[in-house]
Amino acid sequence: MSDLMEVAFNTDLTAVTTIAKSLWLAVFALHFGILTHIVKKVVELRASDPTATMSGYLKSYRYQAFLTFVSAVVGFVMLMNSGELTLVTAFMAGYMCNSLTDASRK
Repeated sequence: MSDLMEVAFNTDLTAVTTIAKSLWLAVFALHFGILTHIVKKVVELRASDPTATMSGYLKSYRYQAFLTFVSAVVGFVMLMNSGELTLVTAFMAGYMCNSLTDASRK
């Protein structure tokens, strides 16, 4: 049973606070994974175009950016429901979702 399911049947508020803090850290790790891959792509673009910016990248690939965030949230929920959610898996889910949507562009 996942930690969140155990909390639903537990009245210990300390456990609820700990899970909430861990969940926020995992959400941060998810977004940090997405951001890390975007920065990697912008650095690659700057090799050929020194004026490339992160906002320009996001504006030119706005549909892929939206798809990245939607698929990352789906992956996050799946990891949470399977009991496999850790900071590392959340980070990698964000990184890989952005990588997959970037690969689908080619």
